[in-house]
Amino acid sequence: MINLAGRLAPLSKMPAPMLVPKSTTSDGRNMGVAGMAPEIDVGVHRQLGELVAGLRGLKDDIQEIRDAQLRADDRSTQSRAVVHRRMDELVSNVGTLERHITSIQADVADMKPVTNDVKRWKLIGIGALGMIGIGGIALGVSFADVLKRVGALLIGRI
Repeated sequence: MINLAGRLAPLSKMPAPMLVPKSTTSDGRNMGVAGMAPEIDVGVHRQLGELVAGLRGLKDDIQEIRDAQLRADDRSTQSRAVVHRRMDELVSNVGTLERHITSIQADVADMKPVTNDVKRWKLIGIGALGMIGIGGIALGVSFADVLKRVGALLIGRI
């Protein structure tokens, strides 16, 4: 049965068939319902039964498809929730990293003058050591020359 929207009406809402007295001919043949067309034969009943069974099968298949779609939607929702949770964790981690980087940059900026001073001290120290070394060499050479001359004088007089 088709409802006003052009769709098949549910089987449970189909009207029950009316029972009308049957009439027969003089030789005992069945004429059908009170002078109407002859009685519907068994083949038509079988075909109607197959049609009803097919419709029930389609109804079951449609319900299975709907159930599968709902399960897929549930899994998709759960998957999206996991993705959103991970994304929130990443955003939180990035914020923490930005704070740490800012802190490290401030520490490095505070260390830079000290590092520059140490480099300057090192250069001054190397320069001073070089000067002391050159002075020591000069002093050593001078002292050695003095000892040579004193030795030469002492050995030469004795």
